[in-house]
Amino acid sequence: MKLSFAITVLCLLVLAGAKAQQLKFSGLITDSLKQGIANTNVIARPLINEAKFQFDISDINGAYNLKLQAKIL
Repeated sequence: MKLSFAITVLCLLVLAGAKAQQLKFSGLITDSLKQGIANTNVIARPLINEAKFQFDISDINGAYNLKLQAKIL
C-alpha cells in the first residue's frame, strides 16, 4: 500500500514538472540603418488551437522579451 502511494506521488511530481516549460526569446528590431524601432509588436502565433497568442512591444531602443509556454506532453 505504501509503495503504490509513493509511486503515485512520484509520478504526479514528474508529470507536474514536465507539463510545461518556459521559453524566452529576446531580440532587437532595427531598420536598414541599424537604428532600433520603438513600439513594434512582436507576436507569437500558437500552432495548436488551445494555446493563447503571446506578444510583447519593443522598448524605445527596439529591444523585446517574449516568454512562451511550451507543452512537453
